[in-house]
Amino acid sequence: MWDEGATPRQYAPEMSDTERVEALYVIRLWREAGGESSEGWRGYVEHVVSKQRLYFSDLTDVIEFIRLRCEN
Repeated sequence: MWDEGATPRQYAPEMSDTERVEALYVIRLWREAGGESSEGWRGYVEHVVSKQRLYFSDLTDVIEFIRLRCEN
């Protein structure tokens, strides 16, 4: 479980900067017009470096988008 007082480094194994590979993503969420409608939340995830973007209404699509890019 995430401890709000902890830094991300406390959850990652120690490694030097030369070993670490990082990827940066932006996730933006919004609720469709109508507020509490059955449509729910929508959003997009964008890989910052490549500018590839996926619009989604299901969070499992976000995980798949990131997973596919991390496997390369």
